[in-house]
Amino acid sequence: MGIYSSGKAHGIRIYRFKNKLIDDTVEVLFERTYDAEMTPEQIAEAKTFYNVGENKDLRIEIYVGCSSTYEPAGSAPFMSWMPVTADYLA
Repeated sequence: MGIYSSGKAHGIRIYRFKNKLIDDTVEVLFERTYDAEMTPEQIAEAKTFYNVGENKDLRIEIYVGCSSTYEPAGSAPFMSWMPVTADYLA
């Protein structure tokens, strides 16, 4: 039981926390969403952005389709942001 991701990225977000000691406010540096699964070219665009400059404090999330066992049978999937490691852009 739970929430399950399709694993197919329909978008990507690269962000960092502004000041983790004060609050959880984030600064989104790069964000793209698409109607279809991301192409290798779209992933390469995000990878290029990530590799420019210092990226040690950056976080990455992908926008994926999800389903839930808590919803009635036959419910439509929903989209959600899911954290991934930097290896996603390797």
